[in-house]
Amino acid sequence: MVVEQDTVFKLRKHFFSLCPIVNFDWHLSETSDFSIKYAYSHKFPNIDDLTDYVDKRGVYNWTTGNPDLQSAQYHTFSLGHIYSRATYNFSTELAYKQTNNDIVIVGYYLPDNIRLMKPVNVGRTQEFGVVFTNWIHWSPKFSMTNSATLNYKKLDESNLQKESEAFGLEGQQLVFTQFNYNLNTYMTWSINKQNFASFRLNYYGKSLNYYGYRNPWLDLSVNYTCKLLKNDRLKLMFGIDNLTAGWIKRVSVNNNMGTYTTNIENLREFCRTYKVAITYLFNKGDKGTKDIKL
Repeated sequence: MVVEQDTVFKLRKHFFSLCPIVNFDWHLSETSDFSIKYAYSHKFPNIDDLTDYVDKRGVYNWTTGNPDLQSAQYHTFSLGHIYSRATYNFSTELAYKQTNNDIVIVGYYLPDNIRLMKPVNVGRTQEFGVVFTNWIHWSPKFSMTNSATLNYKKLDESNLQKESEAFGLEGQQLVFTQFNYNLNTYMTWSINKQNFASFRLNYYGKSLNYYGYRNPWLDLSVNYTCKLLKNDRLKLMFGIDNLTAGWIKRVSVNNNMGTYTTNIENLREFCRTYKVAITYLFNKGDKGTKDIKL
């Protein structure tokens, strides 16, 4: 798709913003609570996304905007229940999220191996999910938090039918569905009054998105903290985040109008990180509140 005009000389767009949030909470008993929540939010396109000036500075990668873009809309609805006791609690949350007109970048292939990147609105995304969480205080020294998320997602990109046919992709799949799950575990261990350890394990199942999908991923983090000196004034913390990075590759597969590419994600937040923190408490007290008389 070759545009005849690089620049829109006059652009005038109006967007209206109203984002309601509604929460209802019921205290059913001393150990049980129930909640209903609804939230609406949106994302406006920025000026670069709306102006269809064609940036040709890249030899083979050009970028442009789309003056017909609409704002993305997000609806979230959830039902939650929690049962709490002194040494454990269990919670369940049912959630539904719908996204309309989400903004994504699509690559159009032009002659001479040139790719034009353009923002477009994608029709609708629907997600149904349930989250189970429990916390257990096994003993004065050990506690554990576990959670499991089951999720069903449907991506409907049928509004891109014309773009797909323009590239000879009449049979291109434009509606995708997926069921996946995530598992999370966090444990804390008080070795003694001065030494503490924590352990976090996260498993993320295969994740579907507008550009393709991301393969399953396992994340592991460990931390150790010790207190030193009189009154525990000195605190040392040593930790490792993303311990599995380098052993397990975070891989994503993208689909640009029938062209598939495999990417290994090496962003900083996915790399193994070593942490050292030193904290010293100079004055330990209540900042004078003991002198206040009521």
